[in-house]
Amino acid sequence: MSLKKYNDLMEYIISSSMTRNRIRVFAMSLIVLAASVALVIGIGSDDCNANAGDVFIVPNEDGIDIEYMVKTDESTVQVGTSTVRDVAVDPSVVSVKIPGTVQHNGVTYEVVELGSYSFFGCESLTSVTIPDSVTVLSFNAFDGCTSLSSITIPDSVTSISGSAFSGCTSLTAVDMPKNLTSIGASAFYGCTSLSSITIPGKVATIGSSAFSGCTSLTSVTIPSSVANLYQDAFRGCTSLTSVEIATGLTYIGASVFYGCTSLTSVTIPDSVTEIGGTAFSGCKSLESVTIPDSVTEIGSRAFDYCTSLTSVTIPSNVTNIGYGPFDYCTSLAKIDVNQGNTRYVSEDGVLFDKNMAALIQFPAGRGGTYAIPSDTTEIGSYAFAGCTLLESVTIPGSIEKIGMYAFEDCTSLTSVTIPSNVASIPSSAFYGVCNGDSAAAGATVGHVFDNEYDAECNNGCGYIRDVSDQPGGDDDDPGVTPGGDDEDPGVTPGDDNDSPDVESGGDESGGSTLWLAAIIAIIVVIAIAFFIAKNRGMI
Repeated sequence: MSLKKYNDLMEYIISSSMTRNRIRVFAMSLIVLAASVALVIGIGSDDCNANAGDVFIVPNEDGIDIEYMVKTDESTVQVGTSTVRDVAVDPSVVSVKIPGTVQHNGVTYEVVELGSYSFFGCESLTSVTIPDSVTVLSFNAFDGCTSLSSITIPDSVTSISGSAFSGCTSLTAVDMPKNLTSIGASAFYGCTSLSSITIPGKVATIGSSAFSGCTSLTSVTIPSSVANLYQDAFRGCTSLTSVEIATGLTYIGASVFYGCTSLTSVTIPDSVTEIGGTAFSGCKSLESVTIPDSVTEIGSRAFDYCTSLTSVTIPSNVTNIGYGPFDYCTSLAKIDVNQGNTRYVSEDGVLFDKNMAALIQFPAGRGGTYAIPSDTTEIGSYAFAGCTLLESVTIPGSIEKIGMYAFEDCTSLTSVTIPSNVASIPSSAFYGVCNGDSAAAGATVGHVFDNEYDAECNNGCGYIRDVSDQPGGDDDDPGVTPGGDDEDPGVTPGDDNDSPDVESGGDESGGSTLWLAAIIAIIVVIAIAFFIAKNRGMI
């Protein structure tokens, strides 16, 4: 072999060896790079804090699987996913202890909330231990847990959301946390075995229907921290005998104590400015009530059907009274008005506006005959409703308007004449007065309403019948819907539209997305490296 050929061969071998080394080094670099990317992404998906909305299941110390969801701060969790009727445990579980912290993939999370529907409909559940790390019991958390008999809520809890314990019919007692600030709408709705409740001194709001239908509840004290009692808060608490309301409350909403048939006494503090419509409707055992001077408004039918009520005085500062405030109060013989009142007056025990133009309420405990004053122009809605002892009413020619249900259930009324000046009268004006068998069968009507109303008798009595396709009748709006709730409590009883903090998510979907991203990243890195190496003549 010549010297030249030998040199050429050696150069080729050395050149090939260097190229192969470069390739090996480059390939090893790619492998290391790809492995690093995959490791970083893998750690981010499995070994670091999970993302908000990720869901995982961890058994408690008793081996009971509990589902958790990561909250927005990614360091705390709630029990359950807040998905409608997606419970956090097996629905057949009898007792469960919720831990204060939980570990997942090497990360420790603090349990701060019982999510919406977390134990919804767990009918076998009798007891729950809630850790002192929890601050919120969310909507419908224990809704329908019909076997739950008692529960201790830790002092860390500041909010009990709407319908949290709704329908817990076996619940007899609840230890309320001292730091509680709000009780949501329908929070204890229908807890028919709940016999006592102590509302802590920091509670500012008691939501609509919060204790409605708690038929075993016997007494309640409202602390001074509560400013508003929203509609139906204690509606239908038929065993409630007494209510103590501390100074501080300003508003008693519509139907708050509606149908509390055993309520014998209530103290309304001088901080209250408004009593809502039907607030005490149907409190048949209520014998007396003192309305403080602070009250400026009494809603429609606020005390109707309080059949044991014997006396009442309208204070001097009342400027607005709805229709029928004391209708069907069959033990009430007179209604008094403070002489300093500039809007209303009592004339012979009958409630009028100051000018006596409108008759607002005739006391239902009074019977016999009554002549409406000659200057009165209007008989208000429900003005004589439930006056079962009233036999005769003289309506003067000055009357121009008769309100809806004005003489409802005046079953002893035998004679009434409608003067020709009356421009409108709803068909309900004499509702229930005559049914063909009552004494009112002889009632007479003195005017036929041309083109608008028909005074044709119904079953031979003086019931005013609305002519079809004509204006007027029951559609006339007296200004307020009976038993209406003019206030907006902000939360609809048991409303699930209040969004939980985090949308439900999935641990699996998050992990799959990250691994897919890792694979794509590796492919991209290899492709770029291959392109660079080829351009530089390395391969």
